[in-house]
Amino acid sequence: MTKKIYILIVFTLSLFSNTSWADHGIDFLLSQTARIGEAGSIYGILRQDYIQHKNEKAFVFEPLLSWNAYNWLSLEINSDAEKTQGESFNYEATLIGLRIRLTPKGQALVLGVTTRYTFSANSESEDAFKFSSLGTYQINTWLFGMNINYKKHGNSRRELSYSASIKREIRHHLGLGVEIAGELEGKKNGEVVIGIFNELTHHFQINVGIGTGFNDDVELTAKTAIIWRFK
Repeated sequence: MTKKIYILIVFTLSLFSNTSWADHGIDFLLSQTARIGEAGSIYGILRQDYIQHKNEKAFVFEPLLSWNAYNWLSLEINSDAEKTQGESFNYEATLIGLRIRLTPKGQALVLGVTTRYTFSANSESEDAFKFSSLGTYQINTWLFGMNINYKKHGNSRRELSYSASIKREIRHHLGLGVEIAGELEGKKNGEVVIGIFNELTHHFQINVGIGTGFNDDVELTAKTAIIWRFK
């Protein structure tokens, strides 16, 4: 059944065409981009993830604030809270970071980098540093995204991961996409998501996705991202 759904979505993407994309960098659910909009713009993002494992369920809440200091630099801060089945909400971490666009503005191919530092809120977890390379390519109504991520936890373990995303605008400011993310080392666990991206106004957007994991015990994931542009 899952395979049939993916085939149907890909087929649907191939049928439609239309015009434009918002230029704020919040383009996908699993991949980041270096598409940074006007200098001085401020975005608030409410991100929620529901994760159903074989033995438990979890809900992750990640509010984020992003400020475009320049049209090539975005500064970001967000928090991370999680609720597992049978427990109350736990505040996990505070994260600060920046995104940098390396290529000239207005090109179809956009390259950039992002760095993030995680300050753990409890003694059981270590602080972490994450560096990602960002790549985005737009051709007509198609948008492609790719990230390679390196994450270092304190003085101990490291993680190397990737994400790849594709979406197409099927009508004005409404898109469908397919995304995949996973680990490049160890068991290579990962996730596949089908998403709907709806920019209701120039200042308000809702992204919704549903997916499943592979090579691990994740049976279902559901994601939402609500984006406001304040300025």
